[in-house]
Amino acid sequence: MYRVLHRLDGLMNTVAAEAVLVTQLVCLAQNVIRRRFVSDLKRTMSDALQVKKDWQQLIVQLTHERFVTNVAFLFFSD
Repeated sequence: MYRVLHRLDGLMNTVAAEAVLVTQLVCLAQNVIRRRFVSDLKRTMSDALQVKKDWQQLIVQLTHERFVTNVAFLFFSD
């Protein structure tokens, strides 16, 4: 009876060790993908924020009192 129950112990240990290895490799691959995604997300958000700041700065320049008079002076000079 003992032989029947423990006949596949070696195979069971091998399968468990391989499962641990596969799990580790999958976790490492997921971490690489996650880091790449977060890095791309940060870059995209940073770019979007910079574009928004540039637009706000342009609006401030266009609505600034001295800018308007300077532009009027440039376009309407004799």
